[in-house]
Amino acid sequence: MIRFHALVLVALVAGCAAPATPIYQSGLDRERFTRVNFRPEARVLGSSQFLVLPSTIPAGSRAQLTMYSAAEVHVKIKGLQYVMRPVGAPAFPTTNVGISAFLKKYFVNEKEELNVAAMGPPELTEMVLRGKHVVRMTKEQVYTALGPPMRVGKGTSSLDLTHEQILDSNQWVYPYQMIGLAPTLVKLTFVDGVLAKQEP
Repeated sequence: MIRFHALVLVALVAGCAAPATPIYQSGLDRERFTRVNFRPEARVLGSSQFLVLPSTIPAGSRAQLTMYSAAEVHVKIKGLQYVMRPVGAPAFPTTNVGISAFLKKYFVNEKEELNVAAMGPPELTEMVLRGKHVVRMTKEQVYTALGPPMRVGKGTSSLDLTHEQILDSNQWVYPYQMIGLAPTLVKLTFVDGVLAKQEP
């Protein structure tokens, strides 16, 4: 059942017509570290990840972009090549500002920038690094555990939002798994910066 998610990720993208033409930006291929946990399937990553998949790439993993385009991003993580595709929006941003915002959502330049222990209740740090989320976690803890949501607020795609804009929202929606041609969704609600409710 999980195996076909990689194909469905493409189907979720409206139009799927953006060409995989590489975009070059100075410093794009420098070594970085993952800001969030990733949940790959057959070496495919979604811009928002299906929560049913296990979290197998922890935040703080060594990473390097090897190709960036509107349609897909190639990234080497801990020596293995992955492809990331947009979920819930037609394409990745292609302006210099948009690319910089994309990078900040998923990566940090130095491992020391990722201080997971300082993000919220320290007793929840281990759960964050395992890709688990629970009520009482701060937004920063949930973001690191799950990565960017697919949508925020009342249906705004997060793909064009910055890391800060996502953290400013109090409702995050993630795809959980595919049922037929549509994903089931998980909605997280935050109150005063802390996860207060999950639906369903």
